[in-house]
Amino acid sequence: MNMRVLIAPFGVCSLAVALAVLTSGCSCFSSCEKPVSEVPAPPEEKTQPTKSVATVTPTQKKPEETVKKPEETVKKPEKGSVTDKTEVKETKQPSAVALAPKISTVWTLELDSLKGTMKSWEEPAKNITLIYDPEKKQIAGCAGVNRYFGPATIDEKKGTFKTGALGATKMAGPGMQYEDLYLRLLSKVDSYLIKDGKLYLKSGKNTLAVFTTEVKETK
Repeated sequence: MNMRVLIAPFGVCSLAVALAVLTSGCSCFSSCEKPVSEVPAPPEEKTQPTKSVATVTPTQKKPEETVKKPEETVKKPEKGSVTDKTEVKETKQPSAVALAPKISTVWTLELDSLKGTMKSWEEPAKNITLIYDPEKKQIAGCAGVNRYFGPATIDEKKGTFKTGALGATKMAGPGMQYEDLYLRLLSKVDSYLIKDGKLYLKSGKNTLAVFTTEVKETK
């Protein structure tokens, strides 16, 4: 009785298996595989779009080119210029009058050189002087007693000397004979020469008077 009870369930079970085989066409002796169409496809893996990353290769730094600037030429200050810091010893130079006096220099007459004087004459108390003004083209000075002035035409290149009508103050004093002679001779002068620091007034080849830049002492 116990055996029937055990078989009965097994018989029902086998019957169910047989029905299943008939309906599904499946054999227990072969592997039960579902049709390919019925096999669910494996879930697709969602792949995220990969961003294209630009590969940056490190650039090598070029060595800095050293540009040589052209050397600036430095001008050395000329000697005697303001920028020249070198000490220059001052040397005393002779005056311009001593080197090359001009007709415009104040000239003093050497009384002994005046042509036509006499030893008996009284010498003037003042120096007889001569100066030429190139701008006004006039001569002026002291004649020994009075002041004189007047036009003059002097060409330094040609060495010519010509005076016009001279005027003078009217005072009396010692040395009037020297003064009168001197003013007369001035109207006869036609040339002049400056040599060795002295002024020579001439008429032709004759020297009428000699002047110097030194101031003569008077009596």
